[in-house]
Amino acid sequence: MIIKRTRLPKQILPPPQFKPLPLHIRSVYSLSSTLTISPISEPLPWTNYFSQNIHVPSSKDPSLIFNVYFSPPTEPNAPVYVFHHGAGSSALSFSLVAELLVSSISCGVIAFDVRHHGSTIINESHEWDLSLATLAEDEIDVMKAVAAYAGWAAGHWPDIILVGHRYAPRIRTVHNFE
Repeated sequence: MIIKRTRLPKQILPPPQFKPLPLHIRSVYSLSSTLTISPISEPLPWTNYFSQNIHVPSSKDPSLIFNVYFSPPTEPNAPVYVFHHGAGSSALSFSLVAELLVSSISCGVIAFDVRHHGSTIINESHEWDLSLATLAEDEIDVMKAVAAYAGWAAGHWPDIILVGHRYAPRIRTVHNFE
């Protein structure tokens, strides 16, 4: 006996209809992607994850001021992780891993908001330049400024471990640290 398979015609289903939440509930709750109701959460302060928040001006444009979160190493030979976030994110996306690293291996961490992201201040009249070369120069500016702030003498920096998300690893191929 031969069984012949036939395809059923595709049906286009109307989108599901949801009733909006009452206004007094909408201000306290939000719908998640799985359509479950969950309380709206407040962001946790950066102080839960980093010890310092410093502001670093660009060496090429003083109107560009990078927002940098920094926790210095607590051991003399501990490395420093430099976190570079991906597009549309902020330095705080590395908060949990930074807290874990600092508490477990006494290392230092640097996480900064790249231009046009997070709390970095930029002159909005300037053209948007998110080229790899520009972002690499920005990262060098931030690292040199944090090194000066931390009192690391030239040639005596701690070991640096670069960590990036999304396009950030490509930035690392553009520059060569001095």
